[in-house]
Amino acid sequence: MKIGIIHHENNAKDKIREVLHHKTDHDVIWGTNYGLHALELCENQRPDLILLDVYVMEYDGIQFISELVTEVKCPVLLVTDSLEKSSYWVFEAMSHGAIDVAVYNGEESAPLIQKVQQMALLVSPKPIAASPKIRGPSPQNRSRHNPLILFGASTGGPLALASILSSFPQDLNASVVIVQHVDEKFSSGLSDWLSDRTLLPVELVREETRPVPGKIYLSDSKWHLVMTSSQTLSYSSKSDSNVYRPSVDVLFESVAQNWKIPSTAVLLTGMGADGAVGLKKLKDKGWITIAEAESSCVVFGMPKAAIEMKAATEVLDLHQIPLAVLSHLRRIHQKVAS
Repeated sequence: MKIGIIHHENNAKDKIREVLHHKTDHDVIWGTNYGLHALELCENQRPDLILLDVYVMEYDGIQFISELVTEVKCPVLLVTDSLEKSSYWVFEAMSHGAIDVAVYNGEESAPLIQKVQQMALLVSPKPIAASPKIRGPSPQNRSRHNPLILFGASTGGPLALASILSSFPQDLNASVVIVQHVDEKFSSGLSDWLSDRTLLPVELVREETRPVPGKIYLSDSKWHLVMTSSQTLSYSSKSDSNVYRPSVDVLFESVAQNWKIPSTAVLLTGMGADGAVGLKKLKDKGWITIAEAESSCVVFGMPKAAIEMKAATEVLDLHQIPLAVLSHLRRIHQKVAS
């Protein structure tokens, strides 16, 4: 994998290059102190991944990330020495298309290496290996017994989602519905990026949509994605106290109210507490509810809030979540078949 580095400090930039050279088999093809210079470098040497120091955005502005993502079409991994100090810029970058964030302070390199290796797996084309099949109801019964798999995520969510969705089989007998905190202008880019990393079609919800098995539905609006009483996905423009639009809580609560088949909901990495209340309502309705464990979260905000509220039936590391979701799905189909 070819890597470009954008860092405001030459010493830190050289240390990252050295770490990657000695501890991975990836090639750093260039480094620069400026985001705008990086855009020029990409014209001649387009990397597979860009490592971006969040402080560069204070000088060059947030817009150049949008250009990297939408015009250069290069995945961006943020690098910071402190999530606490740089939380504003991390969230801004994530909302404008950055995939994930790694903490590197010049001493402990393992978190950075782990993130780079994860990205290396996900920048390649969609998987072609056969996935284990999950037998569900016959086609004529699918509309009546269609489980949902719900995901809510914020900072660090795109990479976490890609990691999970890449493990799902092509004949998945469930509908996947996702709320990821991202600026509405970049939801299309996120949809395309996820499409390249899963065997399942990813569809932006543009208008009222009835979820069908084997599809992934992604929110595409500044409004809230909701499940209606007629069991279709739609948008609500109601004014409320939710900080985020779309809100994970709003989706989860509307599903708890209107979807009659308990299934599985997952709350992934993210700042704040969005999703915790909705996850608790789903749990109270008999759903299996999973919160990502602190050990694999980029930001342990949303899952932590859910755990403290006792909204999670399980707390799992990211790598454990795909198998858990598929195992729960298998049990749902066995129960329906019996």
